[in-house]
Amino acid sequence: SATAAGAAAMPRGSLTCGRSSPSLLISPSSSPENPLRERSLQFSLSAGVDDNGRTHAYLIQTINASDPNTQLSVWICANAGGTSPNTTEIVAPLIDTVDNGPFPSLDLVGAVNVQVAAYTARDGVCLGVSPPQTVHYDLRYTTLTHSLDVTPQDHNWVRFTASPVDAILGAQTQSWTFSLFNPTETTWTPDTLYKQNHSGEYNYQFGAPGVYFFGLVYSSNGFDLHATRAAPSVYDGLFAQPAPLVLRDGKPSFQPIAVVVPFANGSVPSIPSVPKFVGRVVQLSAVPEDVTLCMPHRQLTILAGPPGAGVVFLPLCRPTTHASATQHLGIKLPAGVTVLPAPTGSVGLVVQNISRLSDGTWVIAGEASTPTLSSVIAVVFKAEASLVGTTVDAQLATYTGAGPPSSTSLAWQTVELIVVAWPTIPRIPQHLITAITDAPVSKLANLVVLDKGASLLDVYSRLGMSVFPTGGANQIDPRTGPGAPATKHGRFYFPVNRTGPEWPVGLKYGIEYGTFSSGFNGPGFYCLTHAPKGGGGVGCPVNASALPSGLSPQQRASELTQWTNAVAFLNTTGYIDMAYSGFLLNESFVNLELVTSIVRPDAVFSDAEKFPPYDVFVSTIGHSANANDRRRPGETDCTLAARIAAEFLQEWVAATGDAVLYFYGDTPEGGHGAHGPWLAGALAQYGEQIVPQFGLYNAQASYPIDVFAKWIRMNKVAHETRGLHGMVPWVTTGFDGPTTAPQTLVQAVHLFAGGCTGFNIFCTAADGDWDSWGNMLAFTRAVQLVEPYEELVAFGSVAFSAVLTNGSNSNIFAVSAVEFHGQYLVALSAKDSAAPMHVVVNVSSSAAGFRVHDLLSGTTTSLPAANMAIFDVYELRAEGVALVVLDTTGCYRN
Repeated sequence: SATAAGAAAMPRGSLTCGRSSPSLLISPSSSPENPLRERSLQFSLSAGVDDNGRTHAYLIQTINASDPNTQLSVWICANAGGTSPNTTEIVAPLIDTVDNGPFPSLDLVGAVNVQVAAYTARDGVCLGVSPPQTVHYDLRYTTLTHSLDVTPQDHNWVRFTASPVDAILGAQTQSWTFSLFNPTETTWTPDTLYKQNHSGEYNYQFGAPGVYFFGLVYSSNGFDLHATRAAPSVYDGLFAQPAPLVLRDGKPSFQPIAVVVPFANGSVPSIPSVPKFVGRVVQLSAVPEDVTLCMPHRQLTILAGPPGAGVVFLPLCRPTTHASATQHLGIKLPAGVTVLPAPTGSVGLVVQNISRLSDGTWVIAGEASTPTLSSVIAVVFKAEASLVGTTVDAQLATYTGAGPPSSTSLAWQTVELIVVAWPTIPRIPQHLITAITDAPVSKLANLVVLDKGASLLDVYSRLGMSVFPTGGANQIDPRTGPGAPATKHGRFYFPVNRTGPEWPVGLKYGIEYGTFSSGFNGPGFYCLTHAPKGGGGVGCPVNASALPSGLSPQQRASELTQWTNAVAFLNTTGYIDMAYSGFLLNESFVNLELVTSIVRPDAVFSDAEKFPPYDVFVSTIGHSANANDRRRPGETDCTLAARIAAEFLQEWVAATGDAVLYFYGDTPEGGHGAHGPWLAGALAQYGEQIVPQFGLYNAQASYPIDVFAKWIRMNKVAHETRGLHGMVPWVTTGFDGPTTAPQTLVQAVHLFAGGCTGFNIFCTAADGDWDSWGNMLAFTRAVQLVEPYEELVAFGSVAFSAVLTNGSNSNIFAVSAVEFHGQYLVALSAKDSAAPMHVVVNVSSSAAGFRVHDLLSGTTTSLPAANMAIFDVYELRAEGVALVVLDTTGCYRN
């Protein structure tokens, strides 16, 4: 495989050098009649032969590119040794995030020439250059503008509708990103809580007095926020113009809409004067009580009957300008629904003061020591079992003062409570890795209130989870033994406690372990990054007194040299020095090995977000004195980087023991922001001992299901290309934007059918996690459906191409498929849910014919032997998706 290795200066023209002739194949193909609308390209290299068998550096570059946005200069590493050409592939963005400004004057349909040059090493001797190839682009999407309509609704809900000015360009759009904006002296900055959306409509509730600036950050016609360097089949989208645009000083300028919310007494907040605001102003109604809840949807899922109740999160509106006043939450509930105190670890008050007034109103009150409710209020609704299957109304109001608002006050908002029973899964998945992780934020104990005598493990396994984790394990010294307080270790930290009737049969155990963070026996490798809270310096400056005891003078000198080198590398590049191998790293591995040898987990979940992207790692490795000290004679930057990565990974896997290491920080398709796949080249040799993870938060919030399915599929294909199989992404109950429970179920079904061998659920109390339990139970429902056929997911391969979807009457909007031993698991979403999907699977049956089992309806259909399986299937209306197992073998199973 090939991995990008940094950038070089842009050449002025075509290069000629050497005798070797590397070839370059670019996809997707393009022509003047069929220009590209996507940002990234896939490059396939066939390297010239090098008799010395060296690993070469290759420079892919644009030539004669007049537009700086279409310039590319990226180094990659590839093995050109042997007597036959070596083929390798990368993906790199030929154009950056295009910022043409409003109404650009340049021609946005044109050609770019690209070539590849082979070198003995980066900036070494040039061996040969490929003939130039032409890429034709259509960048007109970047000129797309939108009108932004505003429709106020009750309780200061506002519907924003982004409508494209050019309908043809607008039809390309895949996702829309909306945001509040913060004014600065010169510009508008999107709030960190941006929201991506499946459509051009977005609802936002303005429930606190103030002035809010709101707008469309951009729309995109492809995969946005996923810049890639080394992966197959990743084509990033272009960004349209922000909205709204207005004329300022005679030129189009982005100016958000100012939404003004008066105080309860009628006074109107003034609009800030900087930067000079000339945009539209929309004034809403005054807010009763000067505070209310901000609800992304009007429905909440609550649980009824044993074994307990679930915590839901009610977000207050942002910003909380009313935080100085004592706040209370009033709740009016129907018969059969009550309120319980939230667990002390949940977001909200540490101890909730709950009372019930004589008129039946429930009150969660702020207290003198904590006079305000949190920006997110944890509430536990407990419903009687008789209400299962019903939807009942509840009224909510936040207020200040002695008592709740009158029953006729506009402060009361109505939400629908969807009452459901606790799920039951007959068998814990044995091959799928499903877990609720990233404690303490999303620890199950903080998300439920159990009935007396109920078991947390029983609840966990009933949700379809197969690995029960203990969080913060790097802070726990296992040598304190099983007698240590349960609040510190968790009851099941030691193997002796994971036996007997309380531990469900088949449940695995995991630890959430920050391998390189500060822990029970040292500051951790990550202290060689920048200090937290914007200090700018290194987290652990060189300090001879902090060295371990017992070192010889030579060892002390070596440790101080490595430490000094690592700090210098950080100051030069801004990145952690992956070539450092001193005590700060060694202690991280030693501590992990100590924990895993005593605790004996099945899985180690490690959040690794401070590694540099691999291209940065390779391109900066020459600045690392530690790396240069480890360089072998004749070793190039490429081979040195690959060896350091392999040795690092070898130590990490060894310290994990018999457990499987799941680490966040590597995206199979090729990048994850600032901590991308620097270990990419070394992963395959460890098989299933290590499973890289990536987050689906953004994809869940923003992608329509056909794009979501494609995103899963291309990650899985890239994974299989590496020789890996397990793929366990992090998913969310709404972290990156409100996602409804039906949407989450459809995504979860496609996730499994696309080849994900499990998931880790990350819950938080961000205002996107509105219907947390509706979304949580959607993942549970997906596990229920797939578990009888989990071998197809756990061991199968992507089979998307076998399902033919281009027929005029297919009615198929999205498809995901995997195959294992002649059985196909196929998820389908329809364009028209009322009409059948006409499915054609290009595969031959045995003499016994096909059998199609519809997992949602429970029906089974036999088809005669043939070279293709042809059948119709409907989306189950309540589920919004179809899921079938196609058996071609004749060895049917019940």
